[in-house]
Amino acid sequence: GAVTAGRYTTGAADLTALAQGPVSITASQTDLSGNTGSATVGTVKDTVGPTLSLDVLDAINNANKAAYAFGGNCETGGGSVSYSLVSGAVANGAAVCSAGRFAASGVNATPLSDGTVAFSLSQLDAAGNNGMTSGSVGKDTVNPAVAFDAPVAIGAANQASYTIPGTCSEPGRAVAVS
Repeated sequence: GAVTAGRYTTGAADLTALAQGPVSITASQTDLSGNTGSATVGTVKDTVGPTLSLDVLDAINNANKAAYAFGGNCETGGGSVSYSLVSGAVANGAAVCSAGRFAASGVNATPLSDGTVAFSLSQLDAAGNNGMTSGSVGKDTVNPAVAFDAPVAIGAANQASYTIPGTCSEPGRAVAVS
């Protein structure tokens, strides 16, 4: 590189072909007498964002809508994992990444509409690269409607094989009668 007043600067170098990870850079200069001095410095090439993944998501229902929880994998050494849950309304937040895992808990999913809830997650690594992932889960907070038909009296003729008919709003799902 060109030297001016005891300082040097190189021209722009294309480092695209360098592999990710540690990089060693050496500068050397030879004086008129043939003596060579050199210095070496290390840096890191990191142009890839963190790899994020979601664990299998639990459905959002009446039991967990006020304090929903989910987690997954993240890049250790990166920042917190930011998340947005969207279905009509939005629930935003962040979860700390520790030992390659994050866990979001106490997320208030009550304002979100029933139906498909879209998840968007992102994390910046120490080099400022952004990693993202997404997912979705169903939200159903409507309790099934269950009703009895008019009951038949239990008598000697039907006591050994009494049936209890009725209606329900969730076809294909079992109805427990006690």
